[in-house]
Amino acid sequence: MMPTLRESNNKRDRGLSEEITALQKQLSEMQTEQRYLRNALFGLARESDMSLGSPCPKCEKSYMLIKQGLMSCPSCQNRLSV
Repeated sequence: MMPTLRESNNKRDRGLSEEITALQKQLSEMQTEQRYLRNALFGLARESDMSLGSPCPKCEKSYMLIKQGLMSCPSCQNRLSV
């Protein structure tokens, strides 16, 4: 006997629901990891007498590090005076 359209839709909906649940879990784990890394980064900057600036205007791959009136990008080595 062939599955009905309703049964087929229910299976698809269950599959999508499971996929959404897995993605929500993965997103939550990534957000937690990002929070840990951000806290560690701010702590390292503070211990090194640095502060974090805006994203690098040149490469946009990292935050600028600010120390003694100089902003530098650890990703592309772009340097700007404050």
